[in-house]
Amino acid sequence: MRAVYDELKALDPGGFQYATFKLDDGVSFMHLSFSEGDRPPLPDLEAFRRFQEGIEERCDEPPVVTRLGEVGSFHMAS
Repeated sequence: MRAVYDELKALDPGGFQYATFKLDDGVSFMHLSFSEGDRPPLPDLEAFRRFQEGIEERCDEPPVVTRLGEVGSFHMAS
């Protein structure tokens, strides 16, 4: 995962924000991304593609992608 952040830092895609959080259970993670464009840059990153390789074997449950429609926010994404 660190390689994904390193590549994002080097690329510095404008209008994109990304964060990873570990949940209270200590084993689950949530990835949040905010993108001004229709397509976030993550799928184009070599490090992200490597991170996703074999992810099904590393997870008890497969990852789920959910698109969120903002209703309101305060200093979340600009």
